[in-house]
Amino acid sequence: MTTEGQATDYKVKLDGVEVSVPIGSDGSFTIPGIPPGSHVLDVIGPDGMHGGRAEFVIDPGEVKELPPIPVEPCGQIAGMVMKRDGDTLTPLAGVEVVARSDLIWIMAGDGKTTVGSTDPSGGTGLVFPPPEGKSYSAFTDSNGSYVMPAVKPGSYLVTVVVPGLVPGEQFVSVEPGKTAVADFELEEAVEPGVGTVEGTVYGLDEKGENPTPLEGALVQVSVGTPWRPPRPEPPIIVPLEVKLPGVTPAEADDGSGLEVMPPDLWWQVFSTLTDANGHYSLNVPAGRATITANAWGYTMARQSLVIARNTTTTVDLKLTKLPIVIEPPTEGTRPGK
Repeated sequence: MTTEGQATDYKVKLDGVEVSVPIGSDGSFTIPGIPPGSHVLDVIGPDGMHGGRAEFVIDPGEVKELPPIPVEPCGQIAGMVMKRDGDTLTPLAGVEVVARSDLIWIMAGDGKTTVGSTDPSGGTGLVFPPPEGKSYSAFTDSNGSYVMPAVKPGSYLVTVVVPGLVPGEQFVSVEPGKTAVADFELEEAVEPGVGTVEGTVYGLDEKGENPTPLEGALVQVSVGTPWRPPRPEPPIIVPLEVKLPGVTPAEADDGSGLEVMPPDLWWQVFSTLTDANGHYSLNVPAGRATITANAWGYTMARQSLVIARNTTTTVDLKLTKLPIVIEPPTEGTRPGK
C-alpha cells in the first residue's frame, strides 16, 4: 500500500474487523486463513484521517496478491448511542452503527418514503442497495461511544438498530481531515395497534384555583414525529436525464440536475370535544404523542405521553382562565360615527 506517514503504524481491517498482522516498512502485509468469498479490506492511518480500501474475491486454497492500495485523505464518523427513558440516558454498549453512502430519500407517488439509489443505467426505478456504495461500521464501547475512522469523503446515512428500541438514522457529510458527529438517543419502541386516551378537562380561575369541568373544550392528540431528515450536505443531485416516477424534485442551484430533498414527516391529529362533565375519550394509534386542550378564554394545556396498544391512558388537563380586557372603541369606530 502507498501510505501517508509510517506504514508500520497503520491498522488493517478485514470485513470491518481489525486483524493483527505485522506491516513491513514497505507497506506489505499478509493475512492468512481468509475464508473463500467476497471481502473488503481497509487500511487505516494512525490519525484515522487517512486510509484506503480494496475489495476482492478469494477462492479455496488461493493465495491472493492485491495491487497496491492507495491511501487517501479521509474523515471519520463518531458519536454516542444512548437509550433515553424520560430524562435518563443510559449508554448502549456493543451496538453496531452503520454508515452507507449513495442513499437518497424519495417520496414516491403512493406517499411512501423509499431509500435507494437511482439506476445508473438511466432507467426509471430505484435500486437498493445502491451499486458501488461505500459502507462502514463500528461497535460502541462501554460508554456508548463509537468511531468509524478512514471514511471516504461524501454523504452518508448513519443508522443504528437495537431490538425493542426505535431505530435511529442521520445524514452526515464527511470531509477530509474532519469528524462528522452522529449521536443517537433511542427510545423504547411502541407496539403497533390502537390505544385509548381519556380524561377530564378542568377550568381554573385566574388565580389557578377552583377547578371546574369544562364543557366543549377542544382536545387534540397528535401521534407521530414532527421531523424532517436534514438536507444532505453536499446536496444529492440526480442527473436531469434520470426519470423518477411520481417525483418532482427541486432543480439544483447550479442547474446540473435535480436535487432530491428528504420528505416531511407530519403528525396524525385526532380531535374531540369534552362533554357536559368535561370528559373526553379518543381511540388513537399507539405511539408517542402530544395532547392539547383549548377553550375560549383559557390558556392552552399541553402534555407528552406514550399510548400503548390495547391500553387506556388517563390524562387530566387544567386550563387557567385568562383576564378579559374590554377596550373602549377608538375614535371613528363608535356606533353612528
